[in-house]
Amino acid sequence: MVCSLRDILVGKRDQARHEDEVCRIVNRYFDLILIHSDPTFQRLEETFSRMEDLQAATWYTGFVAQTIDRSPPDRPGEIPADDGTPAILVSIGGGGRRRAAGVRHRRKSGRRGNNSASDAHFYGTLPSGGGLLRLQRKVEAKPNIVLRRYTADFLSHMKRADLSISMAGYNTCMNILTAGTKALLLPFAGNQNEEQTIRAEKLEALGVAGMIRPEELRPAFLAEKIVRALKAEPVLISLDMRGAGKSARFLSEMSRTSVRRGKRRMEKNSIRLSG
Repeated sequence: MVCSLRDILVGKRDQARHEDEVCRIVNRYFDLILIHSDPTFQRLEETFSRMEDLQAATWYTGFVAQTIDRSPPDRPGEIPADDGTPAILVSIGGGGRRRAAGVRHRRKSGRRGNNSASDAHFYGTLPSGGGLLRLQRKVEAKPNIVLRRYTADFLSHMKRADLSISMAGYNTCMNILTAGTKALLLPFAGNQNEEQTIRAEKLEALGVAGMIRPEELRPAFLAEKIVRALKAEPVLISLDMRGAGKSARFLSEMSRTSVRRGKRRMEKNSIRLSG
């Protein structure tokens, strides 16, 4: 039995009781815990204090990240042409939480390569239903804004973008690291959930992304933050992003080991029976 964990665990109201229950279940049923993180960035004991009480083996796999598809975007012309105007990707993630997002037309931002001002291209994924329809009507006459409910080629959009504005979920942050795109992160913090805040603060400390605090969600202030982010030099860091392949190798090796042990037990039983 194998347990698969992301980098940061969500805290509970009664954390001590929760960790007691985790240790009981893991020690009874599980053989291995795969932690999908680079331990130089985030270790499991930072959000789970009972690591020493776990009897299952624990292996760090590195981050599980999507690879950039070399094929063109799923809709030709969907990504604005690279005409020197900054392209800003705004996304809300794929979870059940929905946040309203608004984009004001003709928000000024610095043109790449010089200090002149120009309109930015905004494009990104948004919720379905009435909210999406209302936003589509608002921006239908604004050629520099493209709205989509979903794209199957999000990473290509991320690679093309000069700036990503998003929440700080695991998959989105892995996309940012893979694409090397400059980013602003607004972490989800409802229900006293600190997972995204921890991830965003660490990426900010490394210089990979900036954080947007709730009190900064004012149009003029946010616009200036966007301009500064666009003008900043990108910061690239080296983290282990080989989590998918390493997880497969770990599981394959564990399976072979289990088969070998099973064969040895069968051989011993066979000898006893024949004797």
